[in-house]
Amino acid sequence: MNKKIIKINRRQPLLWPLLTLLCLVAFAGCLKETPDGKNHVKTVTTTQVKRVETDRLISVSGSIHPDKTVNLGFLVAGKIQEVTVQVGKFVEKGEVMARLDPTDYKSGLQIAEAKYTEIQSEYDRLTRLHKKGSLTPNDYSKIVAGRAEAEANYQIYKKKVSDTILTSPVSGFVSKKRVEAGEVVDQGDPCFTVVCTSIVEARMAVPESEIDLIQVGQKARVTVPALATGNFTGTVTQIAPVADPLTRTFNVKIKVLNPDHILRAGMIALSKIDIGKKVTTLTIPGAAVLRAPDNLLHVFVVDPQSRTVSKKRITLSSFSGSDVMVETGLSLEDLVVTAGQEKLTDGMTVMTNRDSDRP
Repeated sequence: MNKKIIKINRRQPLLWPLLTLLCLVAFAGCLKETPDGKNHVKTVTTTQVKRVETDRLISVSGSIHPDKTVNLGFLVAGKIQEVTVQVGKFVEKGEVMARLDPTDYKSGLQIAEAKYTEIQSEYDRLTRLHKKGSLTPNDYSKIVAGRAEAEANYQIYKKKVSDTILTSPVSGFVSKKRVEAGEVVDQGDPCFTVVCTSIVEARMAVPESEIDLIQVGQKARVTVPALATGNFTGTVTQIAPVADPLTRTFNVKIKVLNPDHILRAGMIALSKIDIGKKVTTLTIPGAAVLRAPDNLLHVFVVDPQSRTVSKKRITLSSFSGSDVMVETGLSLEDLVVTAGQEKLTDGMTVMTNRDSDRP
């Protein structure tokens, strides 16, 4: 037994240096775990949550639609002789879009004109006799009726010849072209569609819980995410009296001026409708907001007593310049970190810019 004890005691001097080395390694590891890689407390910039009074806005979404959509077709049947436009072309009001072969209609016009000229000559002759009393009233009424019929037939064929030329009744973009030269079309067949986009409609789906707050004439801010300069101002012009049976939302039309034709039909649009009321809300700088991998938003809040930070999840209601409106998650006068929050964790001790400014 004594021999074993003596053997262990001989090895004890080797144990203390080993324990000392392990402690130094652990201590060095603790130093490396500081947020900024140095042996001092991390300094962050903070700002206080503020309460502001702002306009009450209703946020809705929808899409852009043309102010007018016109389907065009010929008023007479015939064979298409020429098509002068393509999809995407901007046409002015009165611009020629296509022509039919007018041969048959011009022939009919010549016949009608000849008939009318003949009856007009007979009418002039019998009118002179009627004034002299040499023609019975019955015979005169017949020539008057015949002349009116011939004139009407002449005007009909004259219009048919004119109708072989299809012109745009509005200024806009050709969105559909359904015919080519050589095709035979019937009267009224849709050949083209023209959309007017100098004024557009943002059609928004408003929930039934908020439809009573919307009124015609209210101003609205319309944003199109697809455009770099996608902020526009519009006016509510129409409110659907019946909800959509599937979505249970009401269609609201917002008219937006679009003189440069930047807005295109079909674009996704977001809108904030000003209902003319004021509300108070909490605001913080947008720089304070962080997005987690799960797309949830959060901020770091500093406890001024313990100088530790805690991570708080928040939801936003809207934006105002560089600030954001906080709907839930924060209280008035909370100190949120606006700079230096990238490597913060819950419970970490920090020094704020307010502390570093103290003497």
